[in-house]
Amino acid sequence: MDSYVFLKASAGTGKTFAIVVRYISLLLNNAKPNEILALTFTNKATKEMQDRIFEVVDNLHKKEYKDYLDFISKESSLSASEVLEKQGGIKTLLLQSENNILTIDSFLDSILRLFSWYAKLNNDYDISQDNKDDFLEWLFRKSNMEDLETISQVSIDVSMNLDDILQSVYTLYSKNITVHNNSEQSIDRGIEDDIMALANKIKNHILVSLSASPSAKKAVNFENVQELLTKTWLVKNELNEYSYFKKKEINISSLDNVFYAIKEKIAIYMKQEEIKNLSFLLRAFKKIFNHREQYKKIKSSVSFDDITIKVHNLLREKIESSFLYFRLDNKISHLLIDEFQDTSILQFKILEPIIEEIVSGSGIKENRTLFFVGDEKQSIYRFRGANKNLIDYLLNKYDNIKKKFLDVNFRSFNGLVDYSNNSFKSYFNDFVEVKSNKKTNGYIKIKSCDKEDILDNLILNIKFLLSKNVDINDIGILSFSNKMLIAIEDKILSEIPQTKVVTETSSMLINERKVKAIIEYIRYIYFQDEIYWFNFSTIIGESSFEFERFDLKIDRDTSIENMVLSIMKHYDLVDENTLYFLDLCFDYKDIYSFIYNIDMLQASIVSKSNNGIKLMTIHKSKGLEFAHLILVDNLGQDKANTNKLIFKQDNMDKEEIFFRQKNREFFDLEYRDLLEQNKKLDNEDSLNVLYVAITRAKESLCIIKKDKNSKFDILGLKDDTIGEIGEPENKDSKELSYDSKIVKLKSYGKQDDFLQKEELSSDLSSVYFGMAIHYMFECVDFNDMNNLNVPYNLMLNKYGSLLDNKTINIIKSYVEIAINNEDFLSLIKGYRIKKEVQFTYNKKIGIIDLLIEKDDEFIIIDYKSSKEEKASNYINQMKFYRDSVFHCFNKKARSYLYFIGKQPILEEITND
Repeated sequence: MDSYVFLKASAGTGKTFAIVVRYISLLLNNAKPNEILALTFTNKATKEMQDRIFEVVDNLHKKEYKDYLDFISKESSLSASEVLEKQGGIKTLLLQSENNILTIDSFLDSILRLFSWYAKLNNDYDISQDNKDDFLEWLFRKSNMEDLETISQVSIDVSMNLDDILQSVYTLYSKNITVHNNSEQSIDRGIEDDIMALANKIKNHILVSLSASPSAKKAVNFENVQELLTKTWLVKNELNEYSYFKKKEINISSLDNVFYAIKEKIAIYMKQEEIKNLSFLLRAFKKIFNHREQYKKIKSSVSFDDITIKVHNLLREKIESSFLYFRLDNKISHLLIDEFQDTSILQFKILEPIIEEIVSGSGIKENRTLFFVGDEKQSIYRFRGANKNLIDYLLNKYDNIKKKFLDVNFRSFNGLVDYSNNSFKSYFNDFVEVKSNKKTNGYIKIKSCDKEDILDNLILNIKFLLSKNVDINDIGILSFSNKMLIAIEDKILSEIPQTKVVTETSSMLINERKVKAIIEYIRYIYFQDEIYWFNFSTIIGESSFEFERFDLKIDRDTSIENMVLSIMKHYDLVDENTLYFLDLCFDYKDIYSFIYNIDMLQASIVSKSNNGIKLMTIHKSKGLEFAHLILVDNLGQDKANTNKLIFKQDNMDKEEIFFRQKNREFFDLEYRDLLEQNKKLDNEDSLNVLYVAITRAKESLCIIKKDKNSKFDILGLKDDTIGEIGEPENKDSKELSYDSKIVKLKSYGKQDDFLQKEELSSDLSSVYFGMAIHYMFECVDFNDMNNLNVPYNLMLNKYGSLLDNKTINIIKSYVEIAINNEDFLSLIKGYRIKKEVQFTYNKKIGIIDLLIEKDDEFIIIDYKSSKEEKASNYINQMKFYRDSVFHCFNKKARSYLYFIGKQPILEEITND
C-alpha cells in the first residue's frame, strides 16, 4: 500500500469504491477504526461511505463482491484467502468500535466543542444556518440610531444598498478577512487638482482649435474629475483613436504624453477612492458584525462558517497547534479526504498540521497514511470558498505524494462517455480520457431552438422517453437556476397533468403535505392567528368553519414532540414522513425555537414517497446520477455581477480586496489583470458546471439549448442525434448496486449520561464535580504523566463555567495525587491501557473507566468520587465488567475501585 496518494477521480469512475477499498485495506493492515479519519463534504456522502464499508465487509465472501475482494487484496498486499480469513475479525471490529467517518463540518465542530471555553462559547451551542432576513429585522429592531445612521451613510458613500452591504459583510466574514489591507495608505488630497490641470490642457487645446467639431468640444465639457471620468475618450489607448479628435488640423497627438500622464494619475485617484470606500465599508462591517455576534449569542447558535472561523482563529491566536492537536495526534494515523477540490483555504489551514505530520513522518505515530481524492473538473463551489488549487499546492509541497488516476467510467453508457471526452478534453489541462465498462452506446440529443420554444421542446422529450417505456422515476431534469425549475414544473404539470414531479422544494420534508399541516397547526397554537388555522384545515382537506378546532388539548407549554405526536394521532396524520419529522422534533427545546427555526430544516422526505420526474439545479445534482437526463438552458440572461468586492488570492496567507470601479481597467494594469483572472476563473466555473451536469447521465442525455446566448455556447455543441433509447436496464442485473436505507442506531448516550445516572444526588455541584474529575482522568495520557496541563485545560474548557475555582483546584490536586500513587501506578505502568471502554453484554450497557491489558489477564479500574460510597455496593457491577471482558477476550480480569481524594483508596472487588 502506498502511504501517500492523491487519486484523481473523474465523474463516474468509482471514487467511493476506491475509498472503501482503501479503508478496508487499512483495517486489514491492523489499523483501528478510530485511528482512521475519513472526511467528506455532505451528510449523504458520509452515510454512503459508512454503509458501503459495512456492506462490503459483510459480503466480501459473495461472488458479486469479487471486484471488491480483488482490489482489497491488491491494496492490502494480502491474498484473497487471507482477506477472507480476516473478514470476521474486521466485521467484529467495525461493530464494536467507534468510527471517524465525518463531514468536515462535523470534524471542525468536534474540535470547537473541545475548546469552546477559549472561544467564549458553551459547548452545548446549537448549529443553524444564517437567516439573513431574520437578522436584518433584528438589526433594525435592536440597533441604536447612531449605528443605523452610520450604516445608512455608508450605503450612500459607497453606492450600495443595504442588502448588498449585508452580503459583502457576510462574504468578508466567511473568508475571515477584514477590509484593512489598504486602508492605512495615505491619501494624496491634491491628486484631483493634478488630474484637472493635465485634463484642462487637452480641453483648452480642443476648445481653441478652429477645426474641432461641436461633438469634439462637447467631449471636453467637464468641470471636475467625476465629470471627466464619464468621457469615453479616456479609455482609448491614444487620443487620435477617438473619432471626434482624428482631424489632422486638431493635432491631438502632440498631447499624448499629457494623456498618458492623466491615465497614471487617474489610476492613483481610483486606488485612493478604493481605500476610501473600503474604509467606509469597514465602518459598516464593524457595526453589523458586532450586532451579529449579539444576535447569535441570543440565539445560542453558530453557523458552520462560524465554526470554521473560530477553530482557525483558536489555532492561530489562542492556543498552540500542538495543544489543539495533541489528542488527535494520538488518535489519527490515517487521513482520507473525499472531494478535496471542495476544500476551502480556511479548512485546509486547519487540516494542514495533521497532513504535515503524516506526510513528513513526524509525530508520535509511525506508518501513517494520507489518501485524498479529487477532480478539478468537478469544482463548482468557488462561490462558497472552495479552492481547487489546493490539490496542486499539496502535490508541489510534498514530492512523496503519488498521483494516481481512475480511468474507467462505471456509470455511463459507452457513447455518453465518448461524447463527454470529446466535448471537454480540449478545455482542461491534464485531462484524462476515461473508458466506459458498458458496451451499449446509449442515446444523445442536442437541440437548439428559440428561447420561447425551450419548454415545449422539453415536453416533447419527456413524452418521447415515456413512449420508449422509460420509467418516470428514472428521468431527471437539471437547470441552472431555481427560477427555471419553477417554470419547468408548471409546464410539465399543465402539459402532462398525470405526471408526478419531485423538485428540490417539494422533496423537502417541511413541504410534505401532512408535515406542513402539523407545522401550520403549531403556528396557530403559538400565534393564535386564524390564517394558520385556515392553512391547516385546507391542507388536510376540511372546511375551516365546520372543523372542530378546540377538541385537541395541547397548548404552548406542551413539549414540541408531544405536540406533534398529539396532532398526528388526533388527525390521523401518521405516515413514514410524519414519523421521521417527529424524530427530528426532539432537537427543538421549546415552541419558540421550533417556530423560528423550522423553515431552515434541511431534511428530505422519506425516499419511497419521493417518486416522479426529478427536478433540481445542477449544483444540487453533484454526486447523483440519472438513467435519462435532460439539461435545460436558462430562458433569460444571466444577472449582472453587482458585487462591489473583488478578491485576489496571492498565496495561502494573503487575500487582497479590491473595490469594483467602472472603467478602472483602462487605467490600472493590476486591476485589469485581476478582472481577466476572475473572468478566466468564471469561465472555468462554467465549464465545471457543464461537466458535472453532462456526466450525471447514465443511459441517455438530451440537451435543450437556446440558439443564441446559450449556457452551452462555451462548448460549441452542434445539434445532433446519436444512438437510440434501448430497453430499460434490468435493475436486478449482476452489477453492484447500492441500496440506501435510513438505519437508526440505538444511542447508548454519552459518558456524562452514565455518570449522572450512577452518581446523581440532590447536590448538583457534586454531580458536576464527579463528571469533571472523570473527564480529566479520561484526558490524562498515562504514557506521559509528567504534564497535566493538557488534561487540566480540557477539563477547564468543558466544566469551568459550572464549577468554582476552589473545586477546580481540588480536582487538579486529586488527579495529581492519583498519578503519583504507587499502588495505582503498579497496576497500569508499562501495560496497554484503554480508557472509557463502552460495551454491551447480555443486553446491558457498561463503560469501564480504565482497562489495562496484560499478557495473561485484564485489570479493570473504576473511579469513584463520592466520599459516601462503599466498595460492597459495586460487587455486582464489577462482576458484570469481569464477565463481559471474559466473554469478549476469553481472558480473566481483576477489578478495582479507585476512591479519589486526598488519601485515595484502591480496593480490589471480588465476589466474596
